[in-house]
Amino acid sequence: MAVSAIDAVANVLNGKPAGTANVSGGDAAFQDFLTQAIESAELTTADSRAYTDALLIGEVNDIHSATIAAREAELAVNLTVQIRNRLVDAYTEIMRMQV
Repeated sequence: MAVSAIDAVANVLNGKPAGTANVSGGDAAFQDFLTQAIESAELTTADSRAYTDALLIGEVNDIHSATIAAREAELAVNLTVQIRNRLVDAYTEIMRMQV
């Protein structure tokens, strides 16, 4: 998984003022981030199921890989749920604001 630079930090390193982060297309980038996070959680869960199935039918004797895959899937799902919870909380807070 590649780690992308934060725009504000990249701008400072390039000599630009800190407040000039690139905000164009931010909605699309955030949407892409969420889509990738959900797809990653789904793939991790599918891998965990595959390891578990292979372990149960005797194709794999390595219980460690199945356990690690199950834990990774659990963490991916928990992360996805926490992101959703934060988004719902932010939306609720915005809706409470008086204009």
